[in-house]
Amino acid sequence: MSLENLEGYTLVGLEERPKIPPYFWARAALAPKPPKTYVVDGLFEPGGVYVAVGQPGAKKTFAMMHMCTCVAAGRTWLNREVERKPVLFVDEESGRDRFERRLAGIMRRLGAPDDLPFAYTCLLRLDLRHDENRLKDLIVEVGAGLAIIDALADIMPGADENSTKDTQPIFQSLRNVAETTKSAVIVIHHCGKSGGYRGSSAILGAVDGMLLIESKPQSTAIEFETIKNRDGEPQRFSAICSFQDDGFNMIPAAETTERVELLPKSAEYVLRILKERGQMSLPDIAANADVCTAEAARKAVYLLASQRKIYRVNSEERGQGVSAIYALV
Repeated sequence: MSLENLEGYTLVGLEERPKIPPYFWARAALAPKPPKTYVVDGLFEPGGVYVAVGQPGAKKTFAMMHMCTCVAAGRTWLNREVERKPVLFVDEESGRDRFERRLAGIMRRLGAPDDLPFAYTCLLRLDLRHDENRLKDLIVEVGAGLAIIDALADIMPGADENSTKDTQPIFQSLRNVAETTKSAVIVIHHCGKSGGYRGSSAILGAVDGMLLIESKPQSTAIEFETIKNRDGEPQRFSAICSFQDDGFNMIPAAETTERVELLPKSAEYVLRILKERGQMSLPDIAANADVCTAEAARKAVYLLASQRKIYRVNSEERGQGVSAIYALV
């Protein structure tokens, strides 16, 4: 075909051809690398994607806000060293008024300054299927080394958490954001009824780490455990939290004399009824059980006695026909 007959055709030069993704030769892997760092020691690395998961009422948001405040202030978090960095909290659930009240309470309890490099957005209605660049630009503008998103369901509206087809693109976008900005990106997510994280198995496969947060709504104990920690050792640690003076704070469990554990309902029942009625015999405790079986209540009494939360009042009166009487320590 002559040049005169090329009308209606488009010539594609080399500079206009689609570029293939870059590849690397093995020698690049041997080049000197900077030492490995963490934003929060042993848990969250720069450029990583993570999920913090827990049941409703497990204090997930409070715990992550507390951690962000410590990172922004350069203070240890639950005995873990942090690298001081600006933080970004993308709130898609609480709303500005509630979020600011919570943050102010945490800052007051920690004595954080008002120029703390802690940025936040409220109800932006991000959809990570389309807003990857919007999130990336926010992190870059803030200079955030740690970004928290609350919660997963809110950044994939209308999508099916149980579908790999729906969840995979979300975590691919999060991976692109983390890799480009070198920020540790943590998404808060919910547990299912069975206790594990809610949704597709692709979620666990897509992240560098998953942190399980467990706490009953009325409990001061919070348990943390890594379900996945791709580049680190398994982690398990505990904290005691307090809501006082219109604020929230957490301290490592080792810094308090209170024993940290998530008590079964039967044990909670025994502690409650002894607090309400004072000394009670073991048969009466079992007979009045309202949230568990009588046998579960009996076992809970023995458990609590071994933990020295309750004690036998008539320990010297033993023998056939003598009922054990218990009271709170």
